[in-house]
Amino acid sequence: MTKLVGVSFMLAVFAWSPALAEDTPPMNIAVVSLLDNTFHNIHRGSNGLDNTDESRDVSAWRVPEQSETDMVALLKQKGVGQSVAVLSQTTRAKTTDDGVEDKLSAAARAAGFDTLVVIRPTRYLNAFFLEPGYGLLASGRFTDPPPTCPYGVFIVEVYRTSDADRIDWRWGFATFGDGPCVGLRSVPWQNVMANYSEQDWATIEAAIHKRINDGMARAIDGLDFQ
Repeated sequence: MTKLVGVSFMLAVFAWSPALAEDTPPMNIAVVSLLDNTFHNIHRGSNGLDNTDESRDVSAWRVPEQSETDMVALLKQKGVGQSVAVLSQTTRAKTTDDGVEDKLSAAARAAGFDTLVVIRPTRYLNAFFLEPGYGLLASGRFTDPPPTCPYGVFIVEVYRTSDADRIDWRWGFATFGDGPCVGLRSVPWQNVMANYSEQDWATIEAAIHKRINDGMARAIDGLDFQ
């Protein structure tokens, strides 16, 4: 009889424990990408004399839009948030505005979202020569064509829209091992971008989308959304 009373008491305490009874509030998440349409073709040689950096508009790749769509899919796949959607272009602030976090948070809050996920290009001090965003990197002598390496340098941030407070952030790549760059040996390096073939560009485009998607998935796994 004493044992039954003890068990009943333990079950009652378990049931009424505030920590266990508390429900996590559902999250309605808006997604915004601040990546742009600029592709960088960067070479770093054995000395500064053969360093090059060429850029090109790749609007047709729809990198900002695709990264937003992919982020929504990743968050849903990983079960993050009650609802997840891209923040409408008609309500968001211009990405070049000062205080864009406040403006985007306000726009997301007005649209009914309590949480904002931002994909933001940035610099990485351990690879300072990489332009924020994405592109190809090669290192070595021009006489021995180096392997090309698609890179993505960005972070993923989580904001609370009620006060535009940044809850957490993570790099969109490994900060050790491969870093922001993974080899793409199927495309020979071209110092002049005009020399890449149409097939090369198709391969590069697919590699860039994959690099960004993989980086976002990695960031999500380390993020605190509460």
